[in-house]
Amino acid sequence: MKKIVISEKCSGCGLCVMNHGKYIQEDANGNAIFTNRAVENDDLPSLEQMVNDCPEKAMSIMEAGNAKKSGKEGVKDLIEVLKKKRDAFSIKKVSAKDLIFKGEDYEIAVIPFSSKEYSRYSSESQAKSAAREEFRRLCYVESAYRPILKKIFVEYKVRMLKPYYTCEDIESSAYFLYNKEMRQLLEDIYAEVKYICSEEEISLSDTWKNFSVYFNKKDFEMYMLEAFDERSTSSGIIADFKSSGQYTSLDWYVDRMDFDYDEVYAGEGLFGRTKYKNEWYFSGFASSVKEYIADLKSSINSVSDDISDAAAESVNIALGEFEKKVKEKLGEKIIELERATL
Repeated sequence: MKKIVISEKCSGCGLCVMNHGKYIQEDANGNAIFTNRAVENDDLPSLEQMVNDCPEKAMSIMEAGNAKKSGKEGVKDLIEVLKKKRDAFSIKKVSAKDLIFKGEDYEIAVIPFSSKEYSRYSSESQAKSAAREEFRRLCYVESAYRPILKKIFVEYKVRMLKPYYTCEDIESSAYFLYNKEMRQLLEDIYAEVKYICSEEEISLSDTWKNFSVYFNKKDFEMYMLEAFDERSTSSGIIADFKSSGQYTSLDWYVDRMDFDYDEVYAGEGLFGRTKYKNEWYFSGFASSVKEYIADLKSSINSVSDDISDAAAESVNIALGEFEKKVKEKLGEKIIELERATL
């Protein structure tokens, strides 16, 4: 069996498509592609002329058969080829190094701001209480730090994991090339079946060569990857952060702020004496927040290996299940072809 091979040199001039549309078609980019139809001996001279006339010298004719016999006996050879392909099919798993998580790659751009800084209080203790509550509310509780961590995890997920939860025929999907490889295999086998067998000998539907194996959005493997950002507050970051004890405690950051007072006029007292009072305020809130963010990023880096390991584990579970699905689908194709020979 002969087939036409077209290299990347093809410039899409269209001469081959115009003269040999039975064997050559255009892809979405206007370049020539082989239709995977076995070359008939009667057409061979004109096809050889086409190859010779190609201005880019991008074409060749090659032997591409796997069957050693003709008819149904030859189909049995092709079934064995498919079985070997199925049994040998494997997907290389990823490592944590392939999905490395680095805290410094992600910016924490939104710095919490307190509108109560420089507000006036009647005592130093009231000013400290207000500063403490502001820092707790804006930085220290889960509702404050969760969005910060989640944003980083979402960026990491999109940057590193998206190919593994993208399940469609696009180059950015980690599964697309495997689907493409299997389609080419089935198209080649199908073309050879049609070449070595007559319609009376074997009836094989054109849809037999179709191949599409992807996950559904509801599959557990996809949930693990698409919801990876949900691990942001259970990833060990906050546990590591709080393990520093007093140096990352709420009081530590409050004590980094400044507390001062202004003496202000408070009216006239007895005998016309002018009265004054102290109005306290806090400042340096932004500096304490920056120190807090730096400590948080330090903890992110401390557990980065654990995050990378967790990501690799989730991806490899998906790849392992995908490998199983591909083999099962090839098994279905083999059974269908075997039944066609009965």
